[in-house]
Amino acid sequence: MRITPFYILVLMFLFSFHFGYSQNNFSGIVLDYNNNPLPGADIQILGTNQFTYTDLEGKFSVLVKQEQFDILVSYIGFEDKKLSIDMIKSPYIEIVLDNTLFLNEIVVNANLEGQSKALNVQRNKINMSNIVSEEQFSRFPDANMGDALKRLPGINVQYDQGEARFANIRGTSPELNSITLNGERVPSAEAEKRFVQLDLIPSDMVETIEVNKAVTPDMDADAIGGSINLVTKNAGKNPELNINLGSGYSFLTEKPIFKTKIQAEKRFFENKLGIILDASLLNRFTRSDDIEAEWNYSDENNKNSTAFTEDFQIRQYAVQRFRQSYSGQFDYNINQNHNLKLGGMYTKREDWENRYRYRIKDIEEDGNAYVGTIERETKGGSTSNKGARLEDQQTYSLNLGGEHKLNRLNIDWSIAKLHAQEDRPHERYINYRLKNIELKTD
Repeated sequence: MRITPFYILVLMFLFSFHFGYSQNNFSGIVLDYNNNPLPGADIQILGTNQFTYTDLEGKFSVLVKQEQFDILVSYIGFEDKKLSIDMIKSPYIEIVLDNTLFLNEIVVNANLEGQSKALNVQRNKINMSNIVSEEQFSRFPDANMGDALKRLPGINVQYDQGEARFANIRGTSPELNSITLNGERVPSAEAEKRFVQLDLIPSDMVETIEVNKAVTPDMDADAIGGSINLVTKNAGKNPELNINLGSGYSFLTEKPIFKTKIQAEKRFFENKLGIILDASLLNRFTRSDDIEAEWNYSDENNKNSTAFTEDFQIRQYAVQRFRQSYSGQFDYNINQNHNLKLGGMYTKREDWENRYRYRIKDIEEDGNAYVGTIERETKGGSTSNKGARLEDQQTYSLNLGGEHKLNRLNIDWSIAKLHAQEDRPHERYINYRLKNIELKTD
């Protein structure tokens, strides 16, 4: 019988198919001594070049040829752990790292375990990124995500009424960056703009900040400067109830500032179902005085000519900012290979504002004098209870997703709905204008 090249290829394909599916799926989870997952832990198959690392929930999965082998688990802040694995007895393993690593020369009085998790995830990223945990940015009195992001390298922010609103990554404009919530693109509350208002999202509802400063092929191609992913919290293994109250006083407005947060989390049905609920409120009064000027030359083509103010504005703002945010996260672990998630967040920010502006514009040289237009303007609202202009911005998100591991196939899926809007009801301007007024400097 003659063996043709076609039969040889078929035999090679069948052999490789059988060889590929003869591998064993080794999976597990890495925990600390408090049964909290450790994301970004390294798992090495000793004697081979195979390795993997855990996901954000501390889980891992890798295909191995052997039925018996040794692994080495390493994690920043913990001692390495070596284990012998028998795939026949247990293809799934729960690894607990219970010994914190201390240096002989340094006495450690407190551990940043959450930031240690973030650094492990950052170490295993394939692109240039910064990962920061809640444990790190919660040490500062930052009310929103914009104020928390300004402390990261390569990011500067733009302010509005004393709070950081927009973020620039590596010097690029905010509309050239993307903001995601659990991997889903967040829309802008302002029409016809790509700016995402970071002062809408309170910092105490986010567990991890992932800043990717280089867009890789596995990411959406909707950003030039980079992307910021905000990861919300999942329920831990231990039930908790946290209530935080804060207050302050504004000497400019002579009014108090109030902030509160309530968080409850618990797992049910032998830790299969996890529920975490959050509520956050902020009531803040601010006042600001602003002076803006635009300069020009009497002869635009001659830089040695007389310089004068072309537009001059004196502004005064009185603002009450009230922000309320609510979120809930539900996760259900069917088994070690299948889990489902359902989450949502709603945020509403009300800015009650009065603006007073004195403006000198259209300044021109007229012989030996300057003439221009003097404009007095007030911006407020016609509401019966406050008499101030209302800027109402809202955003909400709903997300349903799951992760499934089927032998050699990993499936991640999600269905999301995100919405943002801005409303300015009853906004009124009153403007008084005097033209061709002779201006004199004092």
